[in-house]
Amino acid sequence: MDRWLASSFTLTAGVETLRSPRVRTHISFRAHVEPTVGDGTASVDKLVGELSPAVAIYALAVGLLAVSLANFARELSSLGAGLGPILAVGINVTLSLGVCYGGYRLSNSSLAPARKPTVAVWCLGGAGGAALVVCLTVVVRELEGRAVPEPVFALVVVTALGGLFGGRIGFLRENLREEAARASEARDAMAFTNSLLRHDVRNGLQIMQGHAELVESADDDLLRESGRALTKQVDTLRELVEEVRAVSNVLLGEADVQPIDVVSMIDDVVETTGESFPDASVETDLPASLDARATLALKPVFTNLLNNAVQHSSDAPEVRVTGHRDADRVVISIADDGPGVPPDQRDRIFERGVTSDGGDGGLGLHIVATILDRTDGDIRVEDSDLGGAAFVVTLPASDE
Repeated sequence: MDRWLASSFTLTAGVETLRSPRVRTHISFRAHVEPTVGDGTASVDKLVGELSPAVAIYALAVGLLAVSLANFARELSSLGAGLGPILAVGINVTLSLGVCYGGYRLSNSSLAPARKPTVAVWCLGGAGGAALVVCLTVVVRELEGRAVPEPVFALVVVTALGGLFGGRIGFLRENLREEAARASEARDAMAFTNSLLRHDVRNGLQIMQGHAELVESADDDLLRESGRALTKQVDTLRELVEEVRAVSNVLLGEADVQPIDVVSMIDDVVETTGESFPDASVETDLPASLDARATLALKPVFTNLLNNAVQHSSDAPEVRVTGHRDADRVVISIADDGPGVPPDQRDRIFERGVTSDGGDGGLGLHIVATILDRTDGDIRVEDSDLGGAAFVVTLPASDE
């Protein structure tokens, strides 16, 4: 009994040591602070800081292995080289090596150094908790007068499994927290970009607008024509800024949904597409107006779909845009005479990274689907009467 308790204390001592605030602070400090006395010393200190959590797990593995081999030697002297002791030591050694491999994986993982000590604490905490359960079980049996015939084997197995499961849970937890931190940073960066566009770029456009109006009021006809062109371009850039802001707000979960006349928006997109692709034939069959609940981010959606329809068609592409209201939904179809989308790709074409031609890595249609999904819209692909594909967008209708 005393020998068994001594073994359990050996296995659990490292747990309480690493869980100590002072030790955790030391590990975190060593993982972050680099001395300034020289690059060599700084590199060594950084390496030691990153290895400290793994070393703690290695120590647990060595302790388990030592107890396993000592117990095996004792069984050999008392039982002989039977199948039971050999299987027991094989299981114990395998689990001990598994814990050791966990330390190796932790030291070579891409997890931030500041998060690795927490994973080690979870590993050692799981091992210590599991060992404590076994200890209490054996103590209860001893108090009842029923001795456990072979507690060391169970102690090593349960302790190793507790360490493995604890380390895995700790790694997944810290990995999720790290991904959440990166997502938060990306969100902050997007919000900053949004603010930059709204403030600095708009202020710059305002200055350009003033100068363009001065040129437009000149006596020279050529200067006046240049002024009108500048004014038009400034207006286009100002609209683009608002559209980018709207897309950012949708992706940030701050969509400003409002009634929008989809027909007038599509007319603007068709006009711009005609200027960019003079060989394309874009026909529209739309009612006088179609009001939908959407955001200004809808314009880049139609721009992307219309540009795709033109670019993926023949040298003289033919595109047809139709729209109607169906109960409480507004339905817009953009059809082309291109090669179409195979049926087995239609459910995947809106996923991130999926593309049928290697054009933009699948980001365009993925973002289109994301924008529509976050504003209660939808998009699907069908066969087109023109022989190609038809991208059908549905939006919530507005009666305001």
